[in-house]
This record gives sequence, C-alpha cells and structure tokens, in this order.
Amino acid sequence: MFLERRPKTDEEFHPRAMKLISKRKNFLVIAEHEPYFMKAYAMIRKNEKANGTWSDEDERNYKAAEHRVHQTAGGRGSKKSKLVVPAAGNA
Repeated sequence: MFLERRPKTDEEFHPRAMKLISKRKNFLVIAEHEPYFMKAYAMIRKNEKANGTWSDEDERNYKAAEHRVHQTAGGRGSKKSKLVVPAAGNA
C-alpha cells in the first residue's frame, strides 16, 4: 500500500491491518525501503495467485511498488510506504 496522504481513520489506513488487529492476529509490516520488501511481496503474490485471491487491484499495487523500488539506487527505496502481511498461520 502506498500512502499518498495521511489517512483520516485507522480503518482507512489499511482495512486488512485493522481486521487482523480486531481479531488479535499477528502480522508483519515491511517498509518499502527494506531490501527484502519485493521478495516478501513476490512470495505473497505467488501464493495469492495460486489460491485465486489475487485481484487486478493487487496486481496494479504490486507493479507500482515494483516500479518505485527499482527506480531507487540498488532497489532501496526512500518512500515510507509499508506492506502489511498477516503472519503465517494467522490469516
């Protein structure tokens, strides 16, 4: 998820994160500038595609993140967007 502006509410920030919090599920947040961001994102993409749960919007967001990360030197972005990922076994 790329944040273009400050969210007005917690739910607007990231509905999936808020759903996991309300269910008391563990999850990971990976900042886009981390060197393993795209590797984690690609793994999620592969899994979600195999499960048939990867949407066109997910693909657009993935491609946009891929572009932002690769535009920076060495793939280390300076943007502060984050990927919110449910922890294994807690989705």
